Amino acid sequence: MDVHLINTPALASTAIASIAPQPIIYLDCEGSDLGAIDGTLSLLSIGIPSPHPNPDSTSPLSPRIYLFDTLSLPLPSLSHLLALLASPNTLKLVWDGRQDFSELFHRFNTPLTNVVDLQLVDIHSRSVRKETDIDRLRRISLKCHPMWQVGLLETDGIHGLVGLKRAPREHMVYTADLDSEGNNITHLIILANLHCTYLRRPALRGGLPRQMDGPPPPPLPTPLRCKRHRPPRPPPRTLPHLRIHVPRVRPPLPQAPIRPLCIPPPPYPPR
Repeated sequence: MDVHLINTPALASTAIASIAPQPIIYLDCEGSDLGAIDGTLSLLSIGIPSPHPNPDSTSPLSPRIYLFDTLSLPLPSLSHLLALLASPNTLKLVWDGRQDFSELFHRFNTPLTNVVDLQLVDIHSRSVRKETDIDRLRRISLKCHPMWQVGLLETDGIHGLVGLKRAPREHMVYTADLDSEGNNITHLIILANLHCTYLRRPALRGGLPRQMDGPPPPPLPTPLRCKRHRPPRPPPRTLPHLRIHVPRVRPPLPQAPIRPLCIPPPPYPPR
């Protein structure tokens, strides 16, 4: 496994010189509360694909991995790397890169361009793998509600997401020697193997969803803090509205009014 820790400006310039000519790189960010106001990016992981990948091989690919320690490196030493991430000439492969995009945009003023999120490719591949609509509802049921509640909800166009730990098992990617819990190195190796698996399928090769130059995300809200008061908590998570079938009650039939019976009194007994 070829892993390099980058914690000095000299090592950063050498690593960026090796990354810059690559047409495809794997990206993963690690830190505390990425994308939040008080978030901190501590490790920026960049993977380079193998020089001669074999799509028909079952052994895991081991890309060259560079771990940039953003807490130790000064910001000027990362300027060329950030410009590379914003360049549309290099394809970036991520898995659920929403928080990574937000952190790089708001913290370093670097919008990611030419990005392929392999989590979206996994959703696109389900139709290629002949999954039915019942399988789609079953994935939603595993995440939140029982199956009988999912049938009552409006779920058109809703898909259940799969994590990076479960995706190799669904796509039959060989990851026997990898850590079961996963870390940033494991994530990049799984990304390389999933990318090689997707290239093996012609139906997915030309239809990968890609995020090109688009409108920038909205700015982060200004934090409202006080010395004596904590920030307001988010509203409690509630279940969506359920449509409950109420049976129709048939109105009672009209009845004739009850008339009192006029019974004559008995005759007096004879004297």
